[in-house]
Amino acid sequence: MRPGPSARPGSTVGFGPAARSGTAAGFSSVARTGSVAGFAPVHRPGGGAGFGLATAPGSALGSAPGSALGSSFSSSPGAAAGRFGGNPRFRRNSKIAIAASLFLLVYIPSTFNWLSNNNVSTDILRNGELIQSVNLDAVVVRDEFLISPQSDGISIPSAGEGERVAGNAKVATVYSRASVELMDELKKIDKAILESQYARLDAGAVLSQDMQAIEKDIDDVVRKMIPSLNRNSLYLAALQTKEINGLVAKKAEAYSALDTDDPYVNQLKGEKRAIEEQVLKVSEDVHSPYPGHVSYTLDSLEAELAYDNIPNIAPERFEAILAAARKPEFRAPEHADGGIAVAAGAPFAKVVRNNYFYICASLPEEMNIALNPGDKVRIRINGPSREFESAEAVYCRGGEHTEFAVFKLKKYLFDFINARVVNIDVIEKYQEGLKIPVKCLKDYEPGADFASVVLLKANNASIRKVRILAANDVYAIIEGEGADDGSGRVSLYDTYVRDTANIEEGMVLIK
Repeated sequence: MRPGPSARPGSTVGFGPAARSGTAAGFSSVARTGSVAGFAPVHRPGGGAGFGLATAPGSALGSAPGSALGSSFSSSPGAAAGRFGGNPRFRRNSKIAIAASLFLLVYIPSTFNWLSNNNVSTDILRNGELIQSVNLDAVVVRDEFLISPQSDGISIPSAGEGERVAGNAKVATVYSRASVELMDELKKIDKAILESQYARLDAGAVLSQDMQAIEKDIDDVVRKMIPSLNRNSLYLAALQTKEINGLVAKKAEAYSALDTDDPYVNQLKGEKRAIEEQVLKVSEDVHSPYPGHVSYTLDSLEAELAYDNIPNIAPERFEAILAAARKPEFRAPEHADGGIAVAAGAPFAKVVRNNYFYICASLPEEMNIALNPGDKVRIRINGPSREFESAEAVYCRGGEHTEFAVFKLKKYLFDFINARVVNIDVIEKYQEGLKIPVKCLKDYEPGADFASVVLLKANNASIRKVRILAANDVYAIIEGEGADDGSGRVSLYDTYVRDTANIEEGMVLIK
């Protein structure tokens, strides 16, 4: 490097040791008009860097054009001093630096808090329930009256399965074997009358609107009958069969009304009336002497499981009954004509009196419960889910530990009109309240009456004492032990900390 004085326009003195082409660096100190003072890094061709110092009028170094001092160090002869705003790469790098600074300002505190282990997992207190119960099978007992016919034959139901009837109402008609044969003869006569009428009518009469309407009604009933047969509904199938027979008879009467002078048709009608009179003489209407729900489904346990006979059933016999009731053998075979084959003196239907029923169960030893008649027990019947909040114990066997009990249930009789065995839950303990996992309680021990819960209040840990109302291996029902002034209270929808390890009162927590 070599110094060289250089006089610039508008300056008094100028000198500039400059880095020529191929040298390492150059500096420039220039007094300029209208500038205050500044340094500018300048990159020159063939040089490493440059800096510029400028003084403006009124500054320490000069106050007017031609100020006291100007000096120039540059990378090339006569080059001007560099400025910050003249380099696009510098502006781009400045934006990146600003974005990086903002990122660090936002995330460094979060990272610090994470490393300091103040982040916690939380949840919200909600209402729930805990149920402690024993599951077992029970036998259903109903107040049933058995109905028996006085003769053999085919029974056609007059009431639907489970339908409630009044006292002395007809529940079925039993046709004897002779009457069944006579009814077959009636069907043949009806068919012969129709064929005769078809033969005498012209095409226009056969296709008359009245006849078409009756044919359509018969078709509709036949279509309705198919799902009834698929569901094995004897009652509906019998009613639909009866409806079809009525439509056929209506059709025959309509045809006969068109021509009443046919001797052959009149002869058939006479035979039909005579057979109908014979059928009435050999058929039997069966009535129920009591009001109640009718059922045509029977097993072999009705007599033995009468309510009054329950105390006489030994425990060993009850277990045998329970096993038999799981696979009942029904004495109700379906008949091809939609009826039920019955025998004289043999029950074929029953009427369930009253609107309540009973369930009998052997109670396991682990229940360790002592019941007395009149005690209320909460029972849930599984399957068609039904819950009884106040099933009444009406019969109990055993001392300090009840071994066998009969409970009276006052609802849902229709749902169990044919059931003999049901699966039940005898609920020993039921509790509602604020539900929380036991692992989220602080200072909790199984069987303890008290523990603590850590609530999150304004990002601070608040440890509250709670009472354990009920608990199992997974959940607990709690109640706050707050003071009268409301402090220390635990409420619905409070936010609690799931992991209470190393949590202290007042600690700052971040969700």
